[in-house]
Amino acid sequence: MRILEERHCMATIMFLRDNGPTSKMELYNNVSKNPRMPDKLDRLSDVGLVTMTRIETGASIVSLTEKGRAVSDLLAKIVYDHFHVHKMTNETIDMHVTHAD
Repeated sequence: MRILEERHCMATIMFLRDNGPTSKMELYNNVSKNPRMPDKLDRLSDVGLVTMTRIETGASIVSLTEKGRAVSDLLAKIVYDHFHVHKMTNETIDMHVTHAD
């Protein structure tokens, strides 16, 4: 899924994972004000990761699809595992340095 390599796309998915359905304006204010964000949202929609629904006020609400939720869960696991391993490595190094004194 090359779309995830584009700037702000992973951040958008993770923002939606953490915050639930969100207006486009909230995404722009919290993820990126890049003028290409509408195009990126369209591409995320085209590959089935998000849906966009227009509400009575005319605003668009962006939500993760089941596929988008699954991708966001995998991304979260990768990030958690990376930082957990990194933290464990640093704790192991600290432990060896402390015992070496």
